[in-house]
Amino acid sequence: KEFQKANDLTVNGKADTKTRKLLNSGKGVTKAEYDKENNKNDDKEEDEKEEGGSHSHNSSKVEKIIAAARAQLGKPYVWGATGMSSFDCSGLTSYAFRQGGVSLSRTAYAQGYGKGTKLTKSQLKRGDLVFFNTISDSDRCDHVGIYLGDNQFIHASSGGGRVMISSLSGYYERNFSWGRCVL
Repeated sequence: KEFQKANDLTVNGKADTKTRKLLNSGKGVTKAEYDKENNKNDDKEEDEKEEGGSHSHNSSKVEKIIAAARAQLGKPYVWGATGMSSFDCSGLTSYAFRQGGVSLSRTAYAQGYGKGTKLTKSQLKRGDLVFFNTISDSDRCDHVGIYLGDNQFIHASSGGGRVMISSLSGYYERNFSWGRCVL
């Protein structure tokens, strides 16, 4: 399950086709490798200490990132896709941030537990990443999007089947884990 989480696979603990393919390719990362690469501390108390107060962004960089994500609106959601014809959630965020000159890890898990300042919902600013717990497991970063402000975010939605803008209310408010400022 940890290998599946670290590699943004469906977390079911079974060696299904995609899991076996990645394991056999030698390209997947173990949880230990992921943790070491991202200096992840499993101590949740430590995670909470990193929550940020006020933060600021380079507005021209934010607007480049958001413009890149908005240009993908309506494109289909495809698990594992990184563009240009389709995206999954972390494929979209990785692509959009790269257009703003910011390198992100490839998976929602890696982005959620990786670099940047952890934020509560009330601390979110335009251009922050937003993370959601959409699968019943111990990983709270199953889905990621980009906060637009005014309680809206853009994401590649598996449920919606496309890149879309959604409100951070209802389902997404109930399943919100945290935000991250990586700028």
